[in-house]
Amino acid sequence: MADFLNLRDRVIVITGAASGMGRAVARAASQQGARLVLSDFDGDRLKATAGELDGEVRHLRADVTRLPEIDAIFALAEREFSRIDGLVTCAGIITTLPLLEVTSEEWDRVFAVNAKGTFFTVQAALRRMIPRGQGRIVTIGSDSYKLGGGRIANIPYAATKGAVVTMTKGFARTLVGTGVRINCVNPGPTALPKRTDHYHGRRRHHSRENRIPGSR
Repeated sequence: MADFLNLRDRVIVITGAASGMGRAVARAASQQGARLVLSDFDGDRLKATAGELDGEVRHLRADVTRLPEIDAIFALAEREFSRIDGLVTCAGIITTLPLLEVTSEEWDRVFAVNAKGTFFTVQAALRRMIPRGQGRIVTIGSDSYKLGGGRIANIPYAATKGAVVTMTKGFARTLVGTGVRINCVNPGPTALPKRTDHYHGRRRHHSRENRIPGSR
């Protein structure tokens, strides 16, 4: 098990690394000795997160809806560390507008970040991993896709995460025999900064927590 979890000297790119789940992933990978390339739209928070970590860490503000900025992330990794061993696509936004208030602009915004951003970030990683015959990728979905939304996330958000699940399956099928593996993680309710405003006091938080097996 120790060898399975050993990330020492592995070069891992993490998007959405400034806060929340991406920050947690970055901290865990850093503790395992990985060499990290972090990106996020929020440059100030990204810099703060990078400063918290030990080991070799590089960071770059980037918008995953813009393909040249995605390429810049991987160019940084190759320039600094000569390769990319792993990718975790944590970049994402949540939208909570009620059904009848969702606008075309809001729909486009959440799909651009969560679906388009994930697809083209994975594509950019694969262009580097496939020629080397190795690499590991983890995409971040959500269990909300199974129900078409939830108490906080709305239908467009759930639809984007359904898209992430579907594209991950497609990537996995296409990658058979290449030496590159990809999997999708679908978290349940998670205490993230983007959701803080939707928790109204500790009573509601504990109510939600009590519905999760093992309070995990």
